[in-house]
Amino acid sequence: MIQPAIVSLRGYTGGTIKRTIAIRPLKNPFKITDIKAKDGRFIKVDLKDDPTPGKDGYLLTVENTKRDRGSYQDTIIVKTDSKLKPELSLPVYGFVRNRPASTQKSKAK
Repeated sequence: MIQPAIVSLRGYTGGTIKRTIAIRPLKNPFKITDIKAKDGRFIKVDLKDDPTPGKDGYLLTVENTKRDRGSYQDTIIVKTDSKLKPELSLPVYGFVRNRPASTQKSKAK
């Protein structure tokens, strides 16, 4: 199970935009053997074991690295040792906007 099943990275230029995704086996345990972004130009991924007691699985942090405004799509490929599901795909959609002018002025003071 991947929660959420789609990563949406939305925010403003100059800010941090990231999401954490839980990856947990539903019935059949598995280990993640590799993880990478298909394109990788605008995202960075970090995988850790889920520290929550009683929760087997992983926490995947996906962070936007795009500094200028614009949108992008990518896919994170998760390889596992599972015979049932050796590969999982996680779509990523990013949308970076310019910070509104009123916010830019107040930050400049």
